[in-house]
Amino acid sequence: MKDVVYLNPLFDYGFKKLFGQESNKRFLIAFLNELLPDDKQIADLKYSNPEHQGESQDKRIVIFDVLCQGKDGEVFLIEIQQVKQEYFKDRAVYYAARHISSQSEKGREWQYGCKAVLVVAILVKFSLDAENTEKYFHDIALRDSNNKEFYEKIRFVFIELLNFTKSENELDNRLDKWLFALKNMSKLKKIPETFTEEIFIDFFKSAEILTDMERTREEIEQKNAWDHYAILETAKREGLEEGKVEGKIEGKIEGKLEAKLEVASNLIKQGLSIDVIKAATDLSEQQIRQM
Repeated sequence: MKDVVYLNPLFDYGFKKLFGQESNKRFLIAFLNELLPDDKQIADLKYSNPEHQGESQDKRIVIFDVLCQGKDGEVFLIEIQQVKQEYFKDRAVYYAARHISSQSEKGREWQYGCKAVLVVAILVKFSLDAENTEKYFHDIALRDSNNKEFYEKIRFVFIELLNFTKSENELDNRLDKWLFALKNMSKLKKIPETFTEEIFIDFFKSAEILTDMERTREEIEQKNAWDHYAILETAKREGLEEGKVEGKIEGKIEGKLEAKLEVASNLIKQGLSIDVIKAATDLSEQQIRQM
């Protein structure tokens, strides 16, 4: 059997092709149903245009997402988060709140009957808790102090691929298989032997790179990822070196701030977005805009 090359589902083009278009929505439905309880399974989805499109095409390494609705109006927001962001949890809550508040019926009396909102964030290169490197699945809901569910219509699922280290032989269920495919597909040469279910066979078939255009897009997105990483690391290194010099003169605290400002200055010169700069430096948006 000839080796094949697969799209990277963690890049914008691959993610949108495999999960963000009508012809392949069965993959997103199957993936979401592995995250949902038995009484919340979905049979169909309708795609919407995401309000939060993120960066321009050449900077989409930061965030991209798919927004869709179930048959009862429930909202599913699925996103890939490549790099750490200072206020990541705040932004996830804000997104959920926005999609709840947008349900109000303008011009009509509304009794606050909300549709459910599920935010699924797949974290690629960072963890929520740097000290816990074993847990990769977080299912978060509103509960009271006795751990009793308070409100069932808003949930967050955070998946840390960095902490998902299972090999093919260690996969226990279909969710494990989905996460293994997401993390490793672009490095595989054929579908794993244990992926015998029809949905996975179709998923890998749809991910095959068949045209020169697809191959070129994949190469460009990979290059963009490498470029962003190299720019960030270079800017950090240069900023920290400058910060050490400043620290000798003005003290440790001032030196740290100077280092961050120098990193931010280097990133601004490279034309990177404020979100990327915030993630790299932990500076506030106001501090960056004032530079």
